[in-house]
Amino acid sequence: LKDIHLNLKKGDKIGILGSSGGGKSTLINILVGLIIEYDGTLEIDGIKLNETNINSWRNQIAYVPQNVFLFDASLKENITFGTSVENNIENILLKVKLDQFVDGRDIDLIEIGERSSKISGGEKQRIALARALYKNNSVLVFDEATNALDKKTEAEIFKIIYELSNITTFIITHDIQNLYGCDRIYELKNETLNQVDII
Repeated sequence: LKDIHLNLKKGDKIGILGSSGGGKSTLINILVGLIIEYDGTLEIDGIKLNETNINSWRNQIAYVPQNVFLFDASLKENITFGTSVENNIENILLKVKLDQFVDGRDIDLIEIGERSSKISGGEKQRIALARALYKNNSVLVFDEATNALDKKTEAEIFKIIYELSNITTFIITHDIQNLYGCDRIYELKNETLNQVDII
């Protein structure tokens, strides 16, 4: 990567396009603090990130990959993921459109199944989003997370994402049609990042 300059505001929805192997993962790994050795700076509210404060930044980030990790436990356990955070889980289920899936059942008793065998791909992605919202993360990274979904389910997931407020969101994809709700779209090509027109 070279000559990349980004200035983002809290709550921005940022789309990042690029072909496989084009550097999208490297860019995101820098933004979320997984890569800390590079030429240049990453600043949050004017404070340069370094080895001393990087963990506080990482703790603000929820990462939703294509292959979401869920374990063979209840729906509630998969959303809370062992945290002690107190949050309104019913409200979150409504936000991510899991209320119909729950359908009045006790979320402590709804089993996901081994390797998510008891849920669909769309439900799996909704659970991943619910987990991110439950932890009150302020940054969401959605990394090619709908590749395996049918178009209808994919559209439903993106509608949920674009309705989220006050969450800075990075959406990494190879399909520009999914970036219709972004504030800005960038294409990573030839090692550099260029803004492209909103579709």
